[in-house]
Amino acid sequence: MVRDSALANESITPKTVIAKDVVAIEERQHYAAQLPKELLKKGMKATINVVGEQADVIIMSSPSFDAQSRDTVIKQVCIELKALGFKRVHITDGGSYTMNFGL
Repeated sequence: MVRDSALANESITPKTVIAKDVVAIEERQHYAAQLPKELLKKGMKATINVVGEQADVIIMSSPSFDAQSRDTVIKQVCIELKALGFKRVHITDGGSYTMNFGL
């Protein structure tokens, strides 16, 4: 009986998954770093933070966020957020208005 080599028995999947996760985390962090600049071009000053072990929760804060403006923001970035792998979105005006939802 011929034994398989040790390399043939090892799975490379965990290393591949970890590498993909790191790239995805970096992409989400980069997107979040650029988002305030994009929103500012549209006249909206915002602070963006990414949290979570997988950097998959985005927190968008701006004094100008309210029930009406958040719809515009959501429509503009929701598809991108989902494509990048964000799982949750929190939107706040930094005061009494807060909204959060899953993607």
